[in-house]
Amino acid sequence: MSFIIKQQSLWLSQDISLQCVKYNLAHFHEMLFTQYAIQPPAQLKHWVIPRQAQFLAGRIAARNSLPELDKKRQIGIGHHREPLWPEGIAGSISHDKNMSVALSLSKSLAGVGIDIQSIFSDSETKRNKPIIYSQADYSLLKKGVKN
Repeated sequence: MSFIIKQQSLWLSQDISLQCVKYNLAHFHEMLFTQYAIQPPAQLKHWVIPRQAQFLAGRIAARNSLPELDKKRQIGIGHHREPLWPEGIAGSISHDKNMSVALSLSKSLAGVGIDIQSIFSDSETKRNKPIIYSQADYSLLKKGVKN
């Protein structure tokens, strides 16, 4: 079995591409960066293995979302860990437990965003509650206040 389980492409128009890469964390190893010709960031060695796998799968999805002429280009990493897209391209990368997605388009827009998230179990929700919402958010939700 390999690291990449499935790759899907969806061209929303001639200039907009959505790519999905499903991966198996159990088959991740650092040498895959060389195999997929993805340049790892310098800080990679400080990341936990799941984050390294997410990064690799996200960069594979991002590269696959590029127009054919740009497919060999690297998508760098900025100071805030944001993807640095090739000139003329806007894009976004998101990842979850075993899937990474990327959306790219010709830079006729100021930017684009995409996000994926698996549904949390009750125990995951309790454990992650402090980073999901604040006590003030929770109070507003309980009151049913709309902004």
